[in-house]
Amino acid sequence: MGLAIALVVHGRFHAFDLGVGLQAGGHNVIVHTNYPARVARRFGLPAGHVVSNPMHGVAARLAHRITPRNAETWINPWFGRWAAKRLAERSWDIVHIWSSVATEWLDHPAAQGTRCGIARGSAHIRTQRMLLDEEEHRIGARLDKPSDWIIEREEYEYSRASRVVVPSRFAYQSFIDRGVPRERLRLVPLAGAPASFMAPAEIIAERAARIERREPLRVLFVGSITYQKGMHDLLQVMEIAPHKRFRFRLVGQVTSECRPILRRLAARGEVIGKVPQSELPSHYAWADLMVLPSIQDGFAVVLSQAAASGVPFVASENSGGPDLVAAGVPSWIVPARSARS
Repeated sequence: MGLAIALVVHGRFHAFDLGVGLQAGGHNVIVHTNYPARVARRFGLPAGHVVSNPMHGVAARLAHRITPRNAETWINPWFGRWAAKRLAERSWDIVHIWSSVATEWLDHPAAQGTRCGIARGSAHIRTQRMLLDEEEHRIGARLDKPSDWIIEREEYEYSRASRVVVPSRFAYQSFIDRGVPRERLRLVPLAGAPASFMAPAEIIAERAARIERREPLRVLFVGSITYQKGMHDLLQVMEIAPHKRFRFRLVGQVTSECRPILRRLAARGEVIGKVPQSELPSHYAWADLMVLPSIQDGFAVVLSQAAASGVPFVASENSGGPDLVAAGVPSWIVPARSARS
């Protein structure tokens, strides 16, 4: 008999893939999310294993557009209260809940005696704030970064949970550096990728032939176009790289903070914008190399997707790249903020 496991996530992140994997391992998994249940099922979650609050999902998207600076102060507690009420309706062996929406469950009487792990998808939130403060000063632009309110809330959750689960060595070390005892941490790298990203032999052969013919190297970036992902450094690379030798393609949502540099990015490469995950394999098939110069990234799943597609990557050390390279993926790791190295 498997374990009764609750996954609680305000969005999707990697929770849906985790739920599918745990379900396949024989556990009874229920995912609590603000995604509509019908959408969650498209990612492979069985019917009846999703508890959804879609109204919260709609409200959260609207709030972050209208009042992005303080939306979290009521959006996160709302989801936390809803999740705590649903979790209290039955008993669980393990509750695995994403950081910033765990406070209400941790304070609920029904949570006492239940093993609760906090999933933190990035570095320790104070380290994340420090790195983004530094980046804001370096580039002279205002960045989206953790508020004092969310920092206080997350640190409370770190202190109350049974374990804090992080996805990379970079994130793990950031918690150690902030004084969190090793015995309260668990490192679980996000090293998997769906079979749909596995490149067929003909794609690999075509890529190799392009390189042998010395055609311009096709360089791909996948992820939100934001300074946290290293867009300042990537733009420098794009502008100094010889145009005849490199072609660049950026796939991902253009955030408001990077709209002022959109024209410069588009002058040196294709800016595709956000696409459904089902379209990503075709972009990996186009590429010869992937680049991810993140300033702060807990674990970029796109690196696993690239590796599954046979595309080597150059990634900063502040990502999940070092974990994949240590596992044998043939790629390169560089320091963050090293556009000219």
